[in-house]
Amino acid sequence: MDKDSVAHDKVFYADWVDDIAPELDFTSTNNVAETQTVTMNMSDKGSGIAEVYFGLQNPEETEVVFTPCTSAQSDQTVAEPGTYYMACKDASGNMTCISAEFFKITLDYGDATCPVRYIVGLEGNTVTLPNPEKLGYTFEGWEQTE
Repeated sequence: MDKDSVAHDKVFYADWVDDIAPELDFTSTNNVAETQTVTMNMSDKGSGIAEVYFGLQNPEETEVVFTPCTSAQSDQTVAEPGTYYMACKDASGNMTCISAEFFKITLDYGDATCPVRYIVGLEGNTVTLPNPEKLGYTFEGWEQTE
């Protein structure tokens, strides 16, 4: 606006828009277990977190159902291998999406006893395999071939 074009007293109001996407990261348990717990950690300096998504479909490519959430954390369960997508939206609709790959290790221990049949884990994490027990035998380790 040209300062010479104002002929009378006027009031101007600031017009604000929240166009900054929320921040999102996650942590995952690394238990010798058939499921892992993923904690989504979110923050938004603008209008605040409003919705979250956790699942196997990419919300940037597919329409998915978001769940209302206004807290800074959301716990989710991973029970199967695959690429899991985590997304959060703020109240203005800005979205952040990240993904993580989870794997599955199947344990074949025959008629022995062991706490789990398989382990689901986050790619990149180190996994300590459990030791099965079989009466009258000594467990010597795991092999990838029979």
